[in-house]
Amino acid sequence: MIDGNLAKEVLVPEYLLASKAIYDTINIPFGTRQWQLLLLADGYALLSGSHDYSQDTVERFLHILIWNKKPIIIDEANAATTEIIREFYRRYRRMEIIEVKDLNASVFDPYMSIENSSSDRHVFAILPHKYIRRRVLHQHDQEYGLFVGQNTLAQQSIHIIGIAPIRAMLTQEAIALMAQAPLILTFDFVYELIKDVGLQGELHILEYDWERYQVNIDRINQKLSQLHIQGYYDITLIVEGNPEVYDLLSYLGLAYRSYRFEVISPAVVLCCAWITQHYGIDITKPSYVIISGYHARHGITTQHLALELEAYLRLDITCLIIELYSGDLPLIFKQVFVAKRPKTIIMMMNMFTDEQQIFMLSGKDIQRVAWAERIKGKFTSIAIVDQERLQQNPSIYAQLLNDFAPDQESSNLEVKV
Repeated sequence: MIDGNLAKEVLVPEYLLASKAIYDTINIPFGTRQWQLLLLADGYALLSGSHDYSQDTVERFLHILIWNKKPIIIDEANAATTEIIREFYRRYRRMEIIEVKDLNASVFDPYMSIENSSSDRHVFAILPHKYIRRRVLHQHDQEYGLFVGQNTLAQQSIHIIGIAPIRAMLTQEAIALMAQAPLILTFDFVYELIKDVGLQGELHILEYDWERYQVNIDRINQKLSQLHIQGYYDITLIVEGNPEVYDLLSYLGLAYRSYRFEVISPAVVLCCAWITQHYGIDITKPSYVIISGYHARHGITTQHLALELEAYLRLDITCLIIELYSGDLPLIFKQVFVAKRPKTIIMMMNMFTDEQQIFMLSGKDIQRVAWAERIKGKFTSIAIVDQERLQQNPSIYAQLLNDFAPDQESSNLEVKV
C-alpha cells in the first residue's frame, strides 16, 4: 500500500508552492496589459538547482526548453546556478525571470548584486517570451465567448482543489477547505472519494465523460455560468489531478471570474515518488521535464512533439509524459530506440488503484509497441530515464528489471496499493 505520509510529503513540493505564489502575486507585462499567468499548464521543466551542473549543461537545457516554449523551474538554486542564470539572461534576454524566496515572489533583476541565501526555499521561474505570448493569446481567447446573462454581474470567485485517484493525497487543510465551502461543484467519481469528509455546503455533482475531456470542460463552464446567473459567487470546484498542471484552468472561461487553487504534486511525479519509496532510487533526479500527452489540446503538432522529444533525449534529463495518447506510443518508442544516449521506458498505468501496473522497457524493445498499445489503461504516464544513470545502482536496476518485466498477457504484474 502507498504510504499516506509519503503522499502528503510529496503533495506540495516547494516549486509548486512557488508557482502558486507567482500566479497569486506577479503580473507579467505583455502588450498593453499585465497578465496573471499559469506557469505549468502546458508542461514544464524542473531542474534541481543544488546539482553541480556545468555552465554548458545548464545553457543547453535552457536553449532547448526556450525553443520548445517551456517554462523552466529551477528548485533550490545555489549561488553557482544563480550566476549562470544571470549571465545567460544578460546575453539572450528573450525571457522573464521570477525569483521566489521563502514563497515571496519578485521579478529577478540580473544586474543587481544578490546576497546569497542559505534558504532551501529558493526557486527561479524562467519564462521564455514565446511561452508568455502563447499563454497570453490563449487566455485572451478565454475572456470572450462566455455568456453570463448580463454585464452587471458581480465577479464569481472559484476556489479549485485537486485530488488524485487516491484519498491518501488529501491534506487536512484541503479537507477543512471542503468542509467550510458554501457551495461545492464536482464530478461524480470525485465525489465518491470525498463524500465522507464532512461536506456541509450545497452540492452540485456533474457526470464525468471518460472519453471526451472537452465535454467535461463544457459542463463545468455551463454550470458555473448557470450558478453565476442564479447569484452564486463563491464556489469551490473539486477536480481530479493538479488544478494547474492538469490543464483544466487553461480552458475555463475567464469573463467575470477569478480563480485560486490549491496545489498538489502531478500524479506522474507521485508515481515516481512511489518508486523511490519502494526501491530507493529517484528517477527524477537531478532534473526532469513534464510533457503533456494531450499535446493536441495545447496546439502542439505531432511533428513538434517528435522534435521536442529528440532534443530532450540528447540530455541526461528524465522525460515524464502525462496521460499520453496511445497513438503516440510508436513515435515515442521510435525516438527512444534511435536516441544516442541509451534510455529506459517506465510505463505507469492506473497508479494508486486496484488495477495499478508498471512495466519497464529498454530502448531496444521497439517491438513491444503493439503490445504496449493494447494494454493502455485509463491513466497512463511514462518516464523516459537515462539508462546509464539507472545502472549506477546495479542491484536496484536488476530488481526493477525483474519486478517490472513486461508480460505479454499483461495480467501477472499487478502491484496492489
